[in-house]
Amino acid sequence: MKMSTAGPLRTQVVECIATHYEPHPDEAMAIWMAARFGRETFLGIQRALREGRVLFCDAGRDMPTHLPCKRERILEVGVGGREFDEHRDGQTGNECAATLMADRLGRGDTALERMVQWTLANDQDAEGTAFDWSDIMKAGFHAGASNMVMLKRSFRVFDAVYNTLSGTAKYRDITGMRGYWQLAVDWVLGLTKNDLLSNPKYLFSGPIHAAQAIGLAGDESISWILNYETDVFGLDGKPPRVPGFMEIPNIVDALFHDGASIGEVTYFVREMLNARLAEQRLFLKAVDQWASIMAAKHGTHPDGGTFTVEESGVTYRVAVVVSDNRRIVSAVRAHGPRRPHVIVRVLPRTGHISLFANGLDVTPIVARLRAACWEVMGNTSPLPPEKLAHEWTITEVPQLCHQKKAGNILNGSLTAPHVDAVRLSLKTYITIMKAGLREVARAAAQHRRDAKRRSEKRRDERRSQEVQLQ
Repeated sequence: MKMSTAGPLRTQVVECIATHYEPHPDEAMAIWMAARFGRETFLGIQRALREGRVLFCDAGRDMPTHLPCKRERILEVGVGGREFDEHRDGQTGNECAATLMADRLGRGDTALERMVQWTLANDQDAEGTAFDWSDIMKAGFHAGASNMVMLKRSFRVFDAVYNTLSGTAKYRDITGMRGYWQLAVDWVLGLTKNDLLSNPKYLFSGPIHAAQAIGLAGDESISWILNYETDVFGLDGKPPRVPGFMEIPNIVDALFHDGASIGEVTYFVREMLNARLAEQRLFLKAVDQWASIMAAKHGTHPDGGTFTVEESGVTYRVAVVVSDNRRIVSAVRAHGPRRPHVIVRVLPRTGHISLFANGLDVTPIVARLRAACWEVMGNTSPLPPEKLAHEWTITEVPQLCHQKKAGNILNGSLTAPHVDAVRLSLKTYITIMKAGLREVARAAAQHRRDAKRRSEKRRDERRSQEVQLQ
């Protein structure tokens, strides 16, 4: 890797690594980059990883009170509000933990830059498919894999992919190896008790063929693996799509290129597909829960319902759901005749309330919610407007995280499970949310009017020019 030559090399003694629970690909890649390419910069990082000294904590700028060593000897990635936390003040919003680590270590390695840019696109815009590494990481967590297990799996994937892209893999020729598609067939056949897997006279072109043979072609719990094959090979009449280098078929090839045994790769594929299956079954349970809520008479189901907020000619559909299913928000977004603009999710056991608005600017809502929480905590002097509208978290009201680009207001999350619940009843929360949403609607209506005026002005200018030319 080409290192930066700008200025003296800054070093840090590392006794521990800190990142948030259920780390994302950008945190995993940043830690991997530091361990593989930053040994002279982060002194002791490999030993820290080898001994499992990784502190998983809540996402945010505040570190835990009790640390395993001095803070200056902790490499903080994606947490703490320091160098490798893209949520710290002063960032442009076009960074992730991996790009910040690349900036520290130096740019210039073409293979690594491809991986860093994949990570950035995935972190910023959720680009990817149902079978890229980001999706598999989420599935692993949904299926119950530990934080450390998913980090180690990520490191193995990143090593293999980097070695393949850079031409430094141990083996080049993988002819005769059983690739992803054959291993996926074996996995599908293993879902039922049958003798097709061991009978050499049965040859299957892919998972779809195998599922048809054992009567599972219409099973929704494995629709994802069949849809992926359809997408890649164009079986629906659309042009075939070449999988990206961070998608499972190419990861499998990279592992073989890097010297992995058939046993290691087979186990790897089985674990990934089992995780996706567990995640899909969780999603289908969430779909059933939401369907039962929607089927109930309006306002009578204890676990939620829907309503609308209208203002200035703008109507927003709102869904409220009480559920501890990790996939419930995706289920609400994906099903129903009309997708809601806003989803309010309540955790039944703890009372945590989060809002997901799918890209809407929820700043007016988070400002009102923070003001209410601040008042409930017994404070009489109001917070300044810029503080109330601040992106991410604020020290005064740490319970709420404002994800402006995504349109989310999180009260705890999968990456910050120990955040306290807001001290607001659901009724109060919704009343405040409605007031803020009306403000959002007024802004949207004004934006439409301004856009219409600009369009009319351009039209009049064109007509005036045409008259002059005549």
